[in-house]
Amino acid sequence: MCGTEGAMEDEQLTGDWLYVTCKRCLKIRAKELAARAVEEREQKVRLFDEAQAITLTLGHVNISTAIKCLIRERNELKTELDRVRADRDALLEAGADLL
Repeated sequence: MCGTEGAMEDEQLTGDWLYVTCKRCLKIRAKELAARAVEEREQKVRLFDEAQAITLTLGHVNISTAIKCLIRERNELKTELDRVRADRDALLEAGADLL
């Protein structure tokens, strides 16, 4: 992008938008930003729709409820795993006495 209005030379070119003063370049940049904003919005909508579909599949009405339930379930599974590991370790220790 150019960094000045009028005739451009190599030393007037810049890659930093803070230094761009050319009205034509600024208009191009505004269009690029607008197009990117539309793409980002569409991506967010697609991701939300996907999350909502997963939520409904799990039997929940909204995403935040599904997330809370999944976190609670994960914590319960971690607790159960810790309990199973403790039981295994106790059995291994008891078995070592038999050797």
